[in-house]
This record gives sequence, structure tokens and C-alpha cells, in this order.
Amino acid sequence: MKRTWVDNLCHETFKHVLFNKTVTFAQFSKIHALQTSILHKKCLDVFDDKRYLLKDGITSLSYSHKDIRSINDARY
Repeated sequence: MKRTWVDNLCHETFKHVLFNKTVTFAQFSKIHALQTSILHKKCLDVFDDKRYLLKDGITSLSYSHKDIRSINDARY
């Protein structure tokens, strides 16, 4: 089985990114059309632009969730 940069991630890395609000990057090689490239890509990021993050900083809802409107109304 082919190993990828994801194999190097561990639970402690996920916790560090989540609780310290940091970003991690991964480096890997890509061979395409007889050319090798070194790529640097964002690996983990505490910011999730696909979900609505609740006040605790951990729990989230999908942006289409019915309770988001009531949460926003309660804040004002």
C-alpha cells in the first residue's frame, strides 16, 4: 500500500491544532509527466469554512442547520 503524508498525522497533532489554533503544513513529492515537484500544502487548520463553529470552539453545525438562526438571534 502506498504511504502518504496523511500517515504521519497523529491524534496529538490534531489536538494541538484544535486547542492552540494553529495550522500545519505537509511536504510531499509529486511525479507527473517525467517531472518531479515538491509541494507544500496546508495539512491541518483550525478554521473550517464548511461549518458554523459554536462558542465552545469545538462543536459545530453545518451552515444549513436550522438552529443557527436562533443562536444568532440570541446573541443580539
